[in-house]
Amino acid sequence: MSYKNNNAIGSRVNDILLERLTEYAKKENINLSKLIREALLYYDIFVIQQEKLEIPIFILGKNEYTAIIDHLNDEALKQVAEICFQNTMTSMDYHIDYIKNTMTSIDYHRTYIQDNKNTKIENLKIPLRIFLKALKEKITSIKRQNWFEDFAARIEKNRALLAGRHNINVRFSIFIKFYLMKIMNFYEYELIEEDLQEQKVILTFQKR
Repeated sequence: MSYKNNNAIGSRVNDILLERLTEYAKKENINLSKLIREALLYYDIFVIQQEKLEIPIFILGKNEYTAIIDHLNDEALKQVAEICFQNTMTSMDYHIDYIKNTMTSIDYHRTYIQDNKNTKIENLKIPLRIFLKALKEKITSIKRQNWFEDFAARIEKNRALLAGRHNINVRFSIFIKFYLMKIMNFYEYELIEEDLQEQKVILTFQKR
């Protein structure tokens, strides 16, 4: 979608920062405008929105996190999953922006304007398919959480299959189950089948 109806802002930067931004944009094959928009979104989510969180985000490296979850029982993993779920939901602004810029104008109109004429976009529950598409980018990208090497979601009628491969351990698989259960419960799905392995997670959900 076009950004022509959005607001434009400007800022001066020094030569060193401009060179770094230009090199990174070239490496990622994006223009500077898109790079700066994403940077501002990240700042909003991880700095400005932090003030709204009861439990602020704390970033750990994979090695540190692996060592920690090895010593957590299932109840503790559920608590960590709840925290991660709440933090995920506070980043809805990013997911909404993702939707605006990946859906065609027709799809956007059909999904949000036609079906929700009296509801502001900020107050809508993002469709599950779109949310899971954004979540995949969030948990697999090396530029974000990089939890999974691969993650796939398939929704057919009233069932959803979520599967992913990682290189951590089975405790992480258990944590991910609890985390995805929180998300799917938000969309009124319940877990009906699970396959948790050392480096693989396969979960099947049924619409309530």
